[in-house]
Amino acid sequence: MSLRARAGCSKRLRWEFDVPPNVDADALASTLMQDGFVAEVPIGALRRYRKNGHQLLVLPARGELRLHYEVPQEERSAFAMRFFIPVYEALFAAVR
Repeated sequence: MSLRARAGCSKRLRWEFDVPPNVDADALASTLMQDGFVAEVPIGALRRYRKNGHQLLVLPARGELRLHYEVPQEERSAFAMRFFIPVYEALFAAVR
């Protein structure tokens, strides 16, 4: 699984990743909330989380990380990778 800049987002604020099959949404939510994410009301299969102004969207097969616009443009790639590490770990911990 890799984090990649979303095609068409020239400001590098949106990043996407694949979600492993068989992720338990409740286990994922629990792990993310222990890391400081706040769960928002789900919309169907879409799970939404926030942390420090950043947004994480998780669907059954794909996810998206949306960085807050105040992250300096020259730091966005490195910031996204650092921010994604606990998400990556939570996703694999939640696989059934």
